[in-house]
Amino acid sequence: MKNSTKLNYKEQKDIVPYAEGFYLQKDESFKNKGNLAYSIVSKEEEIGKVEETDKESISLSNNLLKFLSLFFISLKGVTVEALKLDLLDQDGQLIANIRKKAGFFSDIIVYTKTNEHLATLNFSNKKKNPAISVISPEGNDQYAVWVKSNLMDFSIENKQTGKEFSTIKKRSLVHSTIRKNLTDNDAFFIDNTQLDTDVFIKLISVVIALDIYYYIGQ
Repeated sequence: MKNSTKLNYKEQKDIVPYAEGFYLQKDESFKNKGNLAYSIVSKEEEIGKVEETDKESISLSNNLLKFLSLFFISLKGVTVEALKLDLLDQDGQLIANIRKKAGFFSDIIVYTKTNEHLATLNFSNKKKNPAISVISPEGNDQYAVWVKSNLMDFSIENKQTGKEFSTIKKRSLVHSTIRKNLTDNDAFFIDNTQLDTDVFIKLISVVIALDIYYYIGQ
């Protein structure tokens, strides 16, 4: 019987093991429908998803902001409208909410499935500052995300220890056909292999933030 890697969030502090790491990849539906969607993959199996809900898009002001963003498509932070995304397990059950307020470079707020504030992600485009700071509900810096090289490699620093505890690398997947290699979206690879639930949610949120702030308009 084939072993499968699944997310288990029955306990708040479950350890989520990934012997070979895992990655997020934007689904092709984004190009067709305009709603953000990502697959979370480990050992060639989909173990979860991140999906944009339609609740924010019904707002007239939000639709106007989406229209406005088309004129700033070459800028970082092109996603000016408000966003709400659901982090789901492999069975489609809610794990967390990731929300972005309307506006350029707006903070991203992360909530647990019970709507408890878990973290705030703050973006900075200043070279001396981390690209993203992960801040606790009490206002304490928890993690700093640094750009390592050409917006492809990122280092995540634990602010309590001052040491790197994970990296994120944006890479292309290799497929058997040339067309698939040319059209497939790049993936974000996370190398940390032992994560508790809260840290897992925060790292997923960091990847979403990097994609929103740096890549979606490209």
